[in-house]
Amino acid sequence: MRFMYRLLLMAMLACPVFSQETLVSGDLSHGGFGGPVLKITQINDELGILTGGRGAWIVGHMITIGGGGYSLVNDIEVSSAVDAPNLRFEYGGFEMGFIIASDKLLHFSVNALLGTGSVGQRWSDGGGEYDAADNDRFFVMEPSANAIVNVAKFFRIGLGGSYRYVTGVDDFGDITDADLSGISAVVTLKFGSF
Repeated sequence: MRFMYRLLLMAMLACPVFSQETLVSGDLSHGGFGGPVLKITQINDELGILTGGRGAWIVGHMITIGGGGYSLVNDIEVSSAVDAPNLRFEYGGFEMGFIIASDKLLHFSVNALLGTGSVGQRWSDGGGEYDAADNDRFFVMEPSANAIVNVAKFFRIGLGGSYRYVTGVDDFGDITDADLSGISAVVTLKFGSF
């Protein structure tokens, strides 16, 4: 048993002598960004405009860890019935991404959002708008790819596309998962330290 302890002690003392390869070496650079996002998409067979924002911590100029949230801002009717309410649609969640060659004037990124959202009804009674009590929650996954232009050290513009996959809508009339899923054109303004 004493032999094992001596062998273990010698191995521990010898470790600093050998050079190690690690995933992260030296000082790890990091930064972060935040900013508004505009998405043009199709929802319930109509043109939908989503606005929101996203922010992330940037690790090693390559990996992003953060979140985002988006909400429908234009009127889309829930059904074709007369005086039908408008759709209330919003979602958000955790985002992770990867940036390729962030020091180049034009570079690319891919990221994915995993989160939840809700769909409901929005009525207008002439004196203002209000949300109906009935709504349904869903799970959302949204991968995206973006081309990014470095405008200034603190400002970047991203243009890209995403696919919003919605599942779990089962208690909201004629609206289905497919009505809320779809491709989006995305414009992102990023402000921060990159």
